[in-house]
Amino acid sequence: MALKIVKASQPIEVKNLITCLYAPPGLGKTSMAFTADSPVLLDFDNGAYRSQFRKDTVQIASWSEIERRC
Repeated sequence: MALKIVKASQPIEVKNLITCLYAPPGLGKTSMAFTADSPVLLDFDNGAYRSQFRKDTVQIASWSEIERRC
């Protein structure tokens, strides 16, 4: 299969936006993430309750819970 070259002048459709938010606790990172259309938070630090926009959350007690499902 040949590689398709996308010219600089051609638009590229963005279907998903992936970002990393890094800041000290309490600045609204989780609340901002919950403004997405259908987020699911993996709550490793049991801090989801602090979000003013809380949506679906999975509370994770240890990393091994995630390893078993991957």
